[in-house]
Amino acid sequence: MKNMSKRVFAAISAIAMIFSAFCFTSCEEGVINGTGQNVTQGVVLPTVKTLQVTAMGGTYSVPFEAKGNFVIEKEDPNNIILSMTLLNSPKPTEGAAGKHSLRLKFDKNSAENALSAKIYITVAGYEKTKLVDITQQTKFTDMDEVVKWMDERLRGEYYWLDEYNDKWQNFEFKVVRKDQDSYNKLLETNLLKMSTNKMDGGVRSGSGRYIYTNVQMIPANEYSSTRAGGEVRYGYGFDILPIVIQIEGGDTDTQNDDLYAFPVDHVYPNSSAATTGLRRSDLITMVGGSAITVSNYQSIYTTLVLQNNSSLRLEKEDYASGEKATISVTRGQFNANPVAYSGVLSPSADINPSGKKIGYISYLSFDHKGDDKLIGAFRDLAAKGVQDVIVDLRSNGGGSVNSAVKMSSMLVGEEHIGEVCAKLVRNPKNTLYKPEQLNTIYTFRKYEESNEAGLDLPNLNMMKAYFIVSNYTASASEMVIMALRGIDVETELIGARTEGKNCGMDVMDKQIGQYYYSFAPITFLNYNAKDFCEYSDGIKPDADFTELTAIYENRYKANPEGESEADAALRRSLRLYPIPEAPWGNVYNDLALKEAVMRINGTTLFNTGDNTRSSEAATTFAPVKAARTFGKMVPLQQIATPHRPLGALVTEEERQHLAEREVME
Repeated sequence: MKNMSKRVFAAISAIAMIFSAFCFTSCEEGVINGTGQNVTQGVVLPTVKTLQVTAMGGTYSVPFEAKGNFVIEKEDPNNIILSMTLLNSPKPTEGAAGKHSLRLKFDKNSAENALSAKIYITVAGYEKTKLVDITQQTKFTDMDEVVKWMDERLRGEYYWLDEYNDKWQNFEFKVVRKDQDSYNKLLETNLLKMSTNKMDGGVRSGSGRYIYTNVQMIPANEYSSTRAGGEVRYGYGFDILPIVIQIEGGDTDTQNDDLYAFPVDHVYPNSSAATTGLRRSDLITMVGGSAITVSNYQSIYTTLVLQNNSSLRLEKEDYASGEKATISVTRGQFNANPVAYSGVLSPSADINPSGKKIGYISYLSFDHKGDDKLIGAFRDLAAKGVQDVIVDLRSNGGGSVNSAVKMSSMLVGEEHIGEVCAKLVRNPKNTLYKPEQLNTIYTFRKYEESNEAGLDLPNLNMMKAYFIVSNYTASASEMVIMALRGIDVETELIGARTEGKNCGMDVMDKQIGQYYYSFAPITFLNYNAKDFCEYSDGIKPDADFTELTAIYENRYKANPEGESEADAALRRSLRLYPIPEAPWGNVYNDLALKEAVMRINGTTLFNTGDNTRSSEAATTFAPVKAARTFGKMVPLQQIATPHRPLGALVTEEERQHLAEREVME
């Protein structure tokens, strides 16, 4: 997916028109065809009167013959000619009678329109005459309107716009098809040619480097509903993680016979998927009658995430029983509440001996349209007097910066109101913002942004917060964690190292034809109150399941017969994380949630030889026993969707409030 073949940016029709006039050598030099018999003012002019220069510039030669000493001059209002040199003369623009070749070097044309220049020659004893007209093409000739819009924003707003503009002439701007995948592949092709933008994306084992900058296509007839407020969404009504897991191995070493499945991460109530009985932790083993294999799992993942087909036939398998069923899901409108679960847990005394009242909230996306649900969940936890809180962000890839600030504000006490929560720092040359608004400060707040309801945000007054995280915890989710650390509120993380997305996007939507295009280029870096931003390698958890997996696997290999049933269960669940094994809020079957509860009580499930382990609780850990023995897990390239964004986003609506916000000096 990452290794696209290079396409030379040139309009074929234009080449055909000018081929008779120019020949291009191996050194990419354009040469006008030889001089003819058109003698004017003492000079034999080139056969072709107009030199056509590509948008990328380069070096071109103009042959002519002078009847006497001469001087060359240029008329170049746009400064497209970098240099002029006569090849067989000691002076760059003066020469004696005879045949000559004028070499012209051109800059790239970054303008939206074609540019022009003229070259004049004055031969001794004659009047000045025009040697050649010059027209430099623009890359925007016949450029797709979506591509043109994205390029304009990248040139003016991309955090690494300096290098983008420097390398602009080497980029490609043609798409084979006008679809979301083609536009994103074009972005990827160009941005991966840069070296300063390493924070725009990362490197995933087996799939190379990827980027965060993305564009999404939304049908115009659905756009107003999805943007009108509430959590309206179109699709089948379920989410999957960007993981495919091997469920059956073939008889060859080619992996072509290996079979895979997609674990279901969440099912939205009252959606098509919910009515079919699909549940969190189910395995999707077939799609449209096709088994999931090495050759098709990436394309099937795309189909399952975008959910654009009117209907889709799936084969699902129950994680525990192995029972299979064929279902048909239909694309439709449903409410997608980003709060997957919230409430007060009821753990038994063996893992909660202190009897603490522990709140738990699983949050799928920082969708600003779902802020009322988020605030309502926190208000309920505050009313119930929770003493500790576990925030589950294992499936949360980010979203609205404003929503992240609200969550951060609700987790802490009122004494932090007005303190710095996050700082968004942009390129000084950014053209979207006024200079005084470039770098935006968000503070911990007591009120809603608009406070339309006239209600205060609730406060849980936590001195310490617990977070469940994974490799898919990113951006706005990480912003919350770093915001708390910036004001010395202690955090404890359980799971796997986070994505490490310390940057974010200014999102814009534009209607072109029958679609709205939502473009999200990386435009800012996120800093906390301590001016810390260096977490692009991810935030390491306190209970690191990756390290614990290695400990338990090595222990098992050293002494297979000595492994207890409890340790075997822990080892298996560690290896599968973050694949869901239980419903949200199930303390006893959810490894990360149970570990979080135990850490609140100062103990842990895991025996690493240097911690306080509750052996009794460890022996009671009872993960759902899977019907299958799973093989390898393969991480896939994530796809951004309107409801599950891959970033910390500032929307157009939020930008309208910038003039009223405090800005950095």
